[in-house]
Amino acid sequence: MLISIISASIMALATSANLNIDTALPTDKPTFLHHEQAFILSYDLTHTDVELTWDVAPGYYLYQDTIKVNEISKDALQFTSTPVSTHDEYFGTTMIVKTHAAAHFAKSALKQTTFSVSYRGCAEAGLCYPPVTVEINL
Repeated sequence: MLISIISASIMALATSANLNIDTALPTDKPTFLHHEQAFILSYDLTHTDVELTWDVAPGYYLYQDTIKVNEISKDALQFTSTPVSTHDEYFGTTMIVKTHAAAHFAKSALKQTTFSVSYRGCAEAGLCYPPVTVEINL
């Protein structure tokens, strides 16, 4: 009988302890997309231009000033999306693009058919991705 009471008490304590532990742990941790899912990069060729577009997932944004085509001059890249100004804790006042980013440049600016595009973005929930570089072969 005494053993049954002790066993029941131990089980009650264990159950109570588990409930307290479970409720003490955060259950709403944000999950983050892989950068390729958060910032879907695509390109299109016209007769004279290369057009770059990013579909930005909800809750994410790109830093416009980090978008670069490494084989062309900075001035050759023209943005067609409208950025918004924001104050960033680390970068100060900067321009970001949400939902859709777009830029284009003249194909004649390229010296070869392979080029690399660099960009950087963040999740509004608090994760900033390291800079990403993607190689594109036309």
